[in-house]
Amino acid sequence: AERLWIHTSPGERTELSCTVFSDPESKVEWFHEDKPVDLGDGRIMAYREGEKHKLIIKRVTSPDLGFFTCRATNLFGRGQQSVHLSGIANPAAFKRGPKQSSNHNYTLIWEVESYSSIIEYKLLFKRHQGSSELTDWTEMIVPADPSSLGPIHSQSYTLWGLQESTVYEASVLSRNRFGWSRPSHIFRFATKGADLSVKEDDLQELSEQDEAKEQVLRDFIEKKIVNVEEGDASPMYKENSWSSGFSSTHTLSWGLSTCLLATLPYLLHRLS
Repeated sequence: AERLWIHTSPGERTELSCTVFSDPESKVEWFHEDKPVDLGDGRIMAYREGEKHKLIIKRVTSPDLGFFTCRATNLFGRGQQSVHLSGIANPAAFKRGPKQSSNHNYTLIWEVESYSSIIEYKLLFKRHQGSSELTDWTEMIVPADPSSLGPIHSQSYTLWGLQESTVYEASVLSRNRFGWSRPSHIFRFATKGADLSVKEDDLQELSEQDEAKEQVLRDFIEKKIVNVEEGDASPMYKENSWSSGFSSTHTLSWGLSTCLLATLPYLLHRLS
């Protein structure tokens, strides 16, 4: 099953919820790292509201970080969905604002959600080209603002010496005490005189180019930038970990549109 990824931090309250539709009714169990969740001390509670099965962690601890699985079983089979509870930051999001560009410089602005302090950022940028090759990316470390308390951290950085009337693209990663985040989506910007507008007929092709570039970028980061060790809390290079949605609240759910997460797959047979 596809694995989702959720940002949290020790000390936070977290609620997981999966929606199960089955006939006959299923038995639903929660597992952490393939072991039944311990509900004995009252810190973690499981309960049901109709078709929604919820797991509440009143106060997250470091050992809680890892994979939680909601497993539903009936006479016809078993279905399950897993989510990775991790302390690494959410991917950053670039912002556009007035007076960010001039003939030869551009001020990049981005925000990142992290319950833990950001230590530093890794910024990558290059001239915009159709190719997904990574030979011309420029990398630099940007120190984080130590006064930023979060959970929303804002950062800006001005690139100098850019070419006039030129389109560029950038991506950024954030590092907190749990490791490096995934890279942001590719952000396209330009110095004065360049045209950033895209014809409607070219949108699909541009989107496909960006998807290819982002995949190559992730592979490049895995091999060249971030030293990912086995057992690291970061799921950024685990199988299927790139396609999940994210929640900006402490309530994390499968199947609830307010949390932007995927619905539990219909893996159980329904009687006709």
